[in-house]
Amino acid sequence: MTNKIGFYCDDKEINENTETVEVEKPEVKARKSLVSIRFEKNNRVLSYYNDKFDLHKGDIVFVDGKLEGERGFVEEVNYNFKIKLSDYKKVVALADTTVKGEFFFAGDYFISFDESVIPYEKVITWLKPLVVEDEEIVVSNEDEEGFLLEKDISELKVPYNVKEKGIDYFLDGRVIYLSVDGDTGKAIVDGTNIYEIEFTYKNGEVSNFICDCYCNYACKHIVAVIMQLKNILKNIEENYKEEYRDYFSAVTSYELFKVTRSYGKKGSVTFN
Repeated sequence: MTNKIGFYCDDKEINENTETVEVEKPEVKARKSLVSIRFEKNNRVLSYYNDKFDLHKGDIVFVDGKLEGERGFVEEVNYNFKIKLSDYKKVVALADTTVKGEFFFAGDYFISFDESVIPYEKVITWLKPLVVEDEEIVVSNEDEEGFLLEKDISELKVPYNVKEKGIDYFLDGRVIYLSVDGDTGKAIVDGTNIYEIEFTYKNGEVSNFICDCYCNYACKHIVAVIMQLKNILKNIEENYKEEYRDYFSAVTSYELFKVTRSYGKKGSVTFN
């Protein structure tokens, strides 16, 4: 029996008897506001000035100042206020938490085979602000020796301590997101920071790993991604062969529900 979850979140009620017509959404203008934000790691609630976004309760945001890079959830929005701007830090990024589509169960993960449901570019906004601070140089060695996923992880050529830490990351569910689009793979790992990993996946082999932890060797984040990829591909092979057509994306159920529950808007979850 195939277990699926249909997921939909939106502000508007839907009349099932009415034909759906795709229309271009009008640009949402920013509304100046003073917002109370609860930060996930320390559970502190602080006030910030916003002049870039139209914010609502439950939105996921990032700010500047001492808590730069920390994920926050909007708890209250005030449009009537008088402040000195020099006394307040600002909201600098807003996550795209619009989720609509069909998911399939895979252990602690939800899998989608539709590129539009949880693309990497959307999910990364849930976890870190997309602020370019410095020029990045990416060099990938296409001749790098790959690793066949059918092999045991013990055969992976990395230092023993790195491998052990990577296994711990895998067992702890630190690989928040993983996707394969043709030959291109991407992942997000929760460590000291949120780390982004890119790699090549072809004919059952992974290679050309790049992790933005900037290690000059195969790191624990890469080991965790390899193990999680093996695990998810095994699940797909056993349960979802017909659905898999050169693309899948997977996100932890914990992260998906945390983000979608933050809406504070109308919506529903349907189990089939």
